[in-house]
Amino acid sequence: MASSLDLKALSMFVNTPITQDMIHKIVVTTLQVLPCQDSKNHTYNAQGELKPLPSLMTFLTKLVRYTNVYTGTLMATLVYLNKLKSKLPKNAAGLPCTRHRILLSCLILSSKFHNDSSPKNTHWAKYTDGLFSTKDINLMERQLLYLLNWDLRVDNEDMVDALDSFLDPIRYDLVKAAKLRKYMS
Repeated sequence: MASSLDLKALSMFVNTPITQDMIHKIVVTTLQVLPCQDSKNHTYNAQGELKPLPSLMTFLTKLVRYTNVYTGTLMATLVYLNKLKSKLPKNAAGLPCTRHRILLSCLILSSKFHNDSSPKNTHWAKYTDGLFSTKDINLMERQLLYLLNWDLRVDNEDMVDALDSFLDPIRYDLVKAAKLRKYMS
């Protein structure tokens, strides 16, 4: 059970702007979901053309910029990545673009589930700069929903667990401020 300190820190954290550290945490988590063939950093786009595959960091940074996603929505993506990792067979492996697909589908589902308004899949396809088509994105979304057993709930404990390293300094400051208030009164 998340403590009141955890909940206060979480509330403060989700109201901060997205940072490169947050994006980095999601990229690292994505890399840990499953091993992928990294021999070639190219993939075939929707038109069947060989296209260079951007780094996950570049890919996610562009998506964040294009979509203006909320911090809480972006960070709920971590929960989906962790849930997916726990559900995949230990011997699962992917192609070079599989991680991009996983990251994108987790972000899309987080956006759709946690917000009243979310971009349509045609917009998400445009945000990938032609890497994925709307048809690809529709398929990714269905596959992830199936793998997660349609369970998209993210509770406070899930978020506290996923964001512990970000919440530690906030908790420290809250405790310090409380002690200072107590001392001053």
